[in-house]
Amino acid sequence: MRLFVVQRIIGAVIALSGVIMLPPIALSLAFDDGTTVAFVESALLSLLVGGLLWLPVRRARGELRALRENVPISRMTERGEPVMLDAGAREAEGKRLEAFIEESCGSSG
Repeated sequence: MRLFVVQRIIGAVIALSGVIMLPPIALSLAFDDGTTVAFVESALLSLLVGGLLWLPVRRARGELRALRENVPISRMTERGEPVMLDAGAREAEGKRLEAFIEESCGSSG
């Protein structure tokens, strides 16, 4: 597994979530609703944590293999904690994911 590539992607996603908080900060300032400090603290924390994850591995390159390396990324962003799957769990997760995709996107005709 390319852990550095996974770390780079997760760091970038967390840092970008901090950047996405800039418009709410502007709106909070414009409407003076009292939540500006919370938005600024959240944005700065996201930028700091994401930057610290991304910076050491910013040059890591590689292609992620299907489910094997994408599942930890989706699990990390879903629950905020890393999940490492053994071979049996990866296979079960793959089957569960395929069933979900077929159920969700199956033919409507």
